[in-house]
Amino acid sequence: MEGRGTIELIQQPDSANNYTAVVRVTDRGPSREEYRFTLVW
Repeated sequence: MEGRGTIELIQQPDSANNYTAVVRVTDRGPSREEYRFTLVW
């Protein structure tokens, strides 16, 4: 993960949610920031 805030996986992809991942990005700063992360399941 790269970025100044945090990234949290809220909901994992599975057959019950049509393989949809829900990810929360919380940014601690007042301006825009680029984030990069890898999601593997």
